Amino acid sequence: MKYFEIAFTEFIADTEMTDPAYRSQLRMGFQSREIVDHSKDSIPTQIFKGNRLIPNICSASADLGMRMVFSGKAKRVFEKFDNEVIRFYPCPCSHRSIRLDDFWISDIIKTSDDLIDFEKSSWLLSKRHRDMLSGESEINHTIQKFRSLDEFLDFRDNRLGLFDRVEYQELYIKTEAKGHVLFLYEAGPTNLIISEVLLSELTKNKLTKGVGFRPIDMSRSEWYKRRKQ
Repeated sequence: MKYFEIAFTEFIADTEMTDPAYRSQLRMGFQSREIVDHSKDSIPTQIFKGNRLIPNICSASADLGMRMVFSGKAKRVFEKFDNEVIRFYPCPCSHRSIRLDDFWISDIIKTSDDLIDFEKSSWLLSKRHRDMLSGESEINHTIQKFRSLDEFLDFRDNRLGLFDRVEYQELYIKTEAKGHVLFLYEAGPTNLIISEVLLSELTKNKLTKGVGFRPIDMSRSEWYKRRKQ
């Protein structure tokens, strides 16, 4: 089964710091690995600005990092294919000062790093080198392979320089994987990954406007090149 990363959304929600939610001690924040009950949390109103169409899938505001906002229609499509990875909470949203109903924010309750096929996958290592005499710096890129998640985590946590970065180049999921929604918290993108079956259903229901889907087995540079053609 092929998988796609929700690589970007043209729509990114905004908030206003005067929102009462920011004064609450129980306020939803960044996506964490721990499973937390957010049913009593305050959620800042997600504001869709401008004259564009109201999105069905978009990135939440910056203070809710790694979370996404879904229309009710998009949520119901996701729920047809998944009830293990995402928990949805009602999310206050507005557009042109008009409050919108039936919008939902994501909370990841299951990660899937154990499903990465490390034998096939590769990562792009970017190392910054600075010339002490001239002060100029350059970035060298190399392809890195890892034999396991533990080896990847050891490299990421203990062997990277301050300005070095490692991100996936090509990802492969084990053939025994059956899920249509995945979230790789450690070794993959900090975005949702969905199956080709779920992507087809979203497309059929016209829910993909403004969303970019990158095949996870395709390098970022190759994907950008194809999108420009």
